[in-house]
Order: sequence, then C-alpha cells, then structure tokens
Amino acid sequence: MVLLYNFFARKRAAESAEGQPGKPGPEVPGTGDGRSHVFVYGTLRRGFSNHRFLTGARFVGPGRTAESHGLYLEDGIPYLAAGEGRYPVVGEVYAVDAAILAGLDELEEHPRVYARRPAAIVLDDGRRLVAWAYFADEPRGAPLASGDFADARGASPRRGPDDPGGAAPR
Repeated sequence: MVLLYNFFARKRAAESAEGQPGKPGPEVPGTGDGRSHVFVYGTLRRGFSNHRFLTGARFVGPGRTAESHGLYLEDGIPYLAAGEGRYPVVGEVYAVDAAILAGLDELEEHPRVYARRPAAIVLDDGRRLVAWAYFADEPRGAPLASGDFADARGASPRRGPDDPGGAAPR
C-alpha cells in the first residue's frame, strides 16, 4: 500500500511541477534516482557549442520524437515547433538532476523563449520514454528539410576540449 501511495504522490508532484523553471520533470521508469530525462535536438547535442551545459548529466541514448514536429533554424539556433507534423526530430536523451535542469531552463530562457514540455521519445534501441523538451513559443527562421539539426546548413559541430566525444551522433 505504501508503494502505491508513493507512486501516486510522485506522479502528482511531477504533474504539478510540469514546466516550472528548475523543477524536476516527469518521473520516468528507469531513472529511480530523482533525475529527469531531457531530450536535446540542437546545440546541446554532443559535438555542438552548448553541450558543456550537460556536464554531469548521464547520457541515456540517441533517439527521436515519437510525434512529428517542425524544426526551424535562425542564425544557427534551432527552434522546435509542436504540432506541425513535418517529421520526427532527431536528438539525444540525458538524465539530469535539478541543478542541471535549472541551468538548461536559464540557457533556454524558459518560459519566455522556449517552453519546457514533456515529449514522447523513441530511443534508437527501441525503448520509449517521456522526456522534457524545449519547444519554441514562436518558431523563428526557416523550416529545416529534415528533423536532424546536424544536417542543417549553418549548424556546425564544434570540436575542442569541451567535446571529448568527437563527432556529433546521427
């Protein structure tokens, strides 16, 4: 009975914290350590300029959104637009703690520029999970031909000391 109560208490807490700056995201089976899953699709991916903001996060795996969305690019910055039905968006999933999540919220200017919302994700190994993703309230720039930021013109992977992993994964 206590386990059932704890499950529903955590579920209610996650739902009430949904989208709040610096608050943990929806509990996803398999984390079990108080971390939230975050789906990153642009400059936060390995090999790109903002990956350093994920220092201390645990890499879960590459994946894509279960639903189709639109991905836009302006001045090398990607914007994810919900409900456009263009294509699944390619990215990576990380398990992050509250401090890293708060840093990502600040970087993404949540909730002014991007809104952090739960998104269904399919990992490349077939596992499915729910992760936070940063959606643009107002997409900017031009729509990309594919759902992979790495394929876009103007998206250039960065190589250097902050990128021990080398090339950005596909």
